[in-house]
Amino acid sequence: MDTIKSKNADEKTESQLVTERIHFLRENTDFTLTLFQNLVGYAIIAADFDGNIIAFNRGAELIYGCTAEEVVGKERFDGFLPCNFIESWEAQGTAELLREKRFSCEIEMSRKNGEVFPAHLLFTLTKDSGGKTIGFVLIVHDLTERMLAEQAKALQQIVVSYKTLVETSPDVLMLLDANMIIVLCSSIPGIELFGYADNPKEIIGKNFFEFITPVQQQQHLKDEIAHIKKVGVIRSAEYQFVRKDGTIFFGEISISIFINPKGNPESYIVVVRDITRRKKIEQSHARLVSIIESTSDLVGFADARDMHLIYINKEGRKMCGIGEDENIAQFKIADFLPEWTNKLMKDTIIPTAIRDGQWKGECALLNRDGREIPVSAVIIAHKTSTGEVEVFSTISRDVTERKRAEESLRQSYDRLKRTVEETAVALSSALELRDAYTAGHQRRVAKLACAIAREIGVSENQIEGIRVAGTLHDIGKISIPADILSKPCKLSNLEYEMIKTHAQVGYELLKNIEFPWPVAQIVLQHHERMDGSGYPSGLSGDKTMIEARVLCVSDVVESMATHRPYREALGIDTALEEITKKRGVLYDDNAVDACVMLFKEKGFTFA
Repeated sequence: MDTIKSKNADEKTESQLVTERIHFLRENTDFTLTLFQNLVGYAIIAADFDGNIIAFNRGAELIYGCTAEEVVGKERFDGFLPCNFIESWEAQGTAELLREKRFSCEIEMSRKNGEVFPAHLLFTLTKDSGGKTIGFVLIVHDLTERMLAEQAKALQQIVVSYKTLVETSPDVLMLLDANMIIVLCSSIPGIELFGYADNPKEIIGKNFFEFITPVQQQQHLKDEIAHIKKVGVIRSAEYQFVRKDGTIFFGEISISIFINPKGNPESYIVVVRDITRRKKIEQSHARLVSIIESTSDLVGFADARDMHLIYINKEGRKMCGIGEDENIAQFKIADFLPEWTNKLMKDTIIPTAIRDGQWKGECALLNRDGREIPVSAVIIAHKTSTGEVEVFSTISRDVTERKRAEESLRQSYDRLKRTVEETAVALSSALELRDAYTAGHQRRVAKLACAIAREIGVSENQIEGIRVAGTLHDIGKISIPADILSKPCKLSNLEYEMIKTHAQVGYELLKNIEFPWPVAQIVLQHHERMDGSGYPSGLSGDKTMIEARVLCVSDVVESMATHRPYREALGIDTALEEITKKRGVLYDDNAVDACVMLFKEKGFTFA
């Protein structure tokens, strides 16, 4: 203020200046008071440059709680401003006021009784008739009502939001009186939960304990309420509830207790949350765990990040050698796998499970006592919503006994196969005792037939059948007189027809023997031809077995290439030329191609 005062000093004496300024301020203040005297909520304070108050309107009296007589000429202007504001006013306010001719702000001020209120301040300069600045006018607007209105509006919005929240919440909010009688139920979903949707008002006046079942739980809740009166709150207690129609649901309740000055409950606020679905899930989980714990298979889970065990059932602990009291979190999957299975895990099992979701196959576990246990396992990769593998689970079955049984069966099968082959050889040898010219013919046919079958991709099991059938394919000739079999000249038509019966006779001899392969059918069909010109049934094309078609080609080649009583050997080249010429007509295409390739490219011989 001293700054402003010095800037407006002139040639007149100080006493003359003061007299003029007081006169002008009074004139202007009278006008201002006339204009704003009855304006509620506004205070107008006028002061000279020395800070002396020279005008204090009715609004100021109401706002500050003091009269004009108490302050005019007796109080300073800055006495109505907070100390922290005066400091900033001296630093910035006066400069802005001189520059802009006005200055405004919002601050908190105090009334005479110490009450703090929010206010808007407007400072303006007053000038004399010559345009010189001679003082200040401060207009104060009490913002209390505005602030209260804003707070009321905000509160109303909160109430509306809270009401909407309460009425739409799936949780039930109830107000109970001191006797646990329902006074208010918050929402339609809540009323529906208790079964009163058809008549919502019916739930009012009911005793809350009526909805708790069985009676023992009612007493438990009463005991809990009595016990926690000092605390005032029951949090997250689970009870079983009964609806109006008698059906049951599970609820989780929280109760706030309001105690009167005498220490007795005055009212209760109860929040009930329907947890029936959660309880069913928990019960299902418990049943699932019970099943998993009682199963004879290993069931386990491992963290995908470091492959540490998360869970393993009782059978799994037994298979791995983990004690019941041991913490499974200390173990990794690799701790219970032999070296070859660990490699399989890294190279195949884990990549396949991640790519396809699971891996199925056989591997092995390693018990801590060093025993290797063969298992049939399923490994499943459990992924998050982002596709990241979080957990691996496994169901693994001990197949030790199955492996033993399979090995025993394999050995039995091998013994049976050897017995069958030896029997076939014995039968073949018996035939050859009668027919010296065909000695070794059946064994050579069987050898070539097996080689052809392997080249065209026939299974090993079928090849074994071809071997036995080839060794026995002419067993039916045992019924033909030896002089016909060894006749050194061309056979008569009758004799040839007799020879042709050997396929059917061979079938009749073999059909009741329980071979692991269709030997009798192969023997029956080995003289059939692709165009249907063969015997005994005149079958054509795919109506004959692949084994018989292979045996047919082998039989023709061996017969032509070797010596017969009625002719000299024709040789391999003539035999191959014969089957090539009639490839697809009499003989199977693939069998012919494979046979030719065996002799010409792979050096096959009957030796």
